[in-house]
Amino acid sequence: MLAAGGGGMSGHGEHEPWGDERRTRQLVRVITGLAVVIVLGAVVGMVYVVLG
Repeated sequence: MLAAGGGGMSGHGEHEPWGDERRTRQLVRVITGLAVVIVLGAVVGMVYVVLG
């Protein structure tokens, strides 16, 4: 879902580069990065608990 939405937004952004859109993209990147870190942390924690 995110990838499809991002693709559509990037297509619009290249024609009309708005400041708001850039901010939105940055927010999406930050949120995605945080989500990945949290998920990885949870997985590592679970493995650590299971193996420990």
